[in-house]
Amino acid sequence: MAMDARVANQPFGRYRIPYWCEVLVSLCHRIPVRSWLGKRFAFLVRKPLLMRKQAIVDISIEGLKLRLAPKGNLSDKRLYTMPDLLDGEERRFFGKNLRQGAVVLDVGANIGGFGLLLANARKDIKVVAVEAHPDLARRIQLHIDFNQLQGRCRCLQVAATSKNETVVLHVDTENQGKNSLLKQDSRQAAASAIDVEGMTLRDIVGVTEGEQVDLLKMDVEGFECPVLESFFSHSEESLWPMYLQLEHEGGAGNSDASLLAQKNGYQEVFRTRMNIILKKG
Repeated sequence: MAMDARVANQPFGRYRIPYWCEVLVSLCHRIPVRSWLGKRFAFLVRKPLLMRKQAIVDISIEGLKLRLAPKGNLSDKRLYTMPDLLDGEERRFFGKNLRQGAVVLDVGANIGGFGLLLANARKDIKVVAVEAHPDLARRIQLHIDFNQLQGRCRCLQVAATSKNETVVLHVDTENQGKNSLLKQDSRQAAASAIDVEGMTLRDIVGVTEGEQVDLLKMDVEGFECPVLESFFSHSEESLWPMYLQLEHEGGAGNSDASLLAQKNGYQEVFRTRMNIILKKG
């Protein structure tokens, strides 16, 4: 759901949840959700939270202040009740393995959960959160401001594309995390479409002003291959990030994007249910 300016401009805490909800949220966050049984139990515990009419909630996740809209965005719902499902294993890996002063590009950042949680856990890390949708980009900036991360984090409101041009973003009305430059299903066929600025990954990397990018985490709903192909073809290898995090299709298979990365010398480090982590060889 879109968050209007009146809501966004309220001080943090204006949309605090009742105490009994805080207790349930705390319980949900402690349940190990990597196992099937744990996940089922967490789904059960969180049900009263999601049934409430309160559409906007202010909450601290792992010390990061967030204003969430869990009824209109899957990332908000996961952060609210089961934040480990938002790439928790991946974030812990990078928190331990990225060099001091690392630079992270979070492309397709949604509301900024991945990059900002990482930056909040590691006070030396810098993050550029790249998000095309104007409402989501405004919410990233709101979270940067709430947590006084302006010195290390910034939001870039563009779509990652194969060339610099205005492109059409198809907006998913049920889950903004599914916004895409591609029409992916019947819901999006009936949804709204907006024009957004497109920028190549090479130029996005240039926003770091000469600093080496250590991690590129990219989730652009099926448009990864054209973006990476253009980047590998038109960028010096010295600009390529040390690590890539890409979505995969589950099991032992590889997405076209991960195969393209491996063709260009990246090697698999590990994979989770949703993502594959690759390192430059």
